[in-house]
Amino acid sequence: MRLNGKSASRLIVHFVKPEYPPVAKVNYIQGRVKIEVEVNREGAVAEAHVIDGEPLLAAAAIEAVRKWRYRPLVNSTGATPFRTYVNVNFSLHARKVAGLPGNAEEYLQKQVHPPEVITGPGNGFPSRTVQLRILVGPKGQVLDSIPLGDANGYLHEARQKVRSWKFRAARWGALRIPWYLVVKVPIERALVHGDTSSPDIR
Repeated sequence: MRLNGKSASRLIVHFVKPEYPPVAKVNYIQGRVKIEVEVNREGAVAEAHVIDGEPLLAAAAIEAVRKWRYRPLVNSTGATPFRTYVNVNFSLHARKVAGLPGNAEEYLQKQVHPPEVITGPGNGFPSRTVQLRILVGPKGQVLDSIPLGDANGYLHEARQKVRSWKFRAARWGALRIPWYLVVKVPIERALVHGDTSSPDIR
C-alpha cells in the first residue's frame, strides 16, 4: 500500500531531526531531499532510498529517516506495510537570502574529488548489468543506492553485490564527504531466470 506524505506523517511517533552537515553550511548548500520510505507492519522503517537531493544533505537525511518510527497502519486484515515519500528540507535561514550564491552546488562540485571504486566487479561474463547511483559515505561505505533505468528484476541482487565493493570516499580538501557515484553492477550468471540471450559484456 502507498500512502501520500500527509497521511503518513500523521502516523509518525518517533521523529529524528537530521543534523545540518557543516560542509554544506559553509558552502551555502540547502534544499530538499526526497526519500522513498518503506515501513513494515511494526512501524519501523524497513527501507529508505534517496530519490533526489544534494549528496551532503542526502546522507544526513537518510541517516535520520531510517531511525523514524511510525504507528502501524491497520486495515480490515490487520497491520500492513506501506510505502510513502518523505521530503526533508534544509534551509540556512539567512538574513539576506538574496545574498546567497546562486550556483553554490555547481561551485562545490568543482572542488570535490569524487569517490572511486577500489575493488569492484570481477572478470566474469555478466548476463546482465544494473546501473546504480550509489551514495558513498565518508568511510567509503555504501549508504544508499537507486537504479538508473530498468533493473530488470535484479535490483536486490545488484544492491547486495555493490555493498561488498570497496570505495575511496570523496574529498573536499582534506575532508572525506558523502557523494554520489554511478556504477554498473554485473549480474554474473550463465542463465538469468531462464534468459538465453547472449551475455552483455559492455
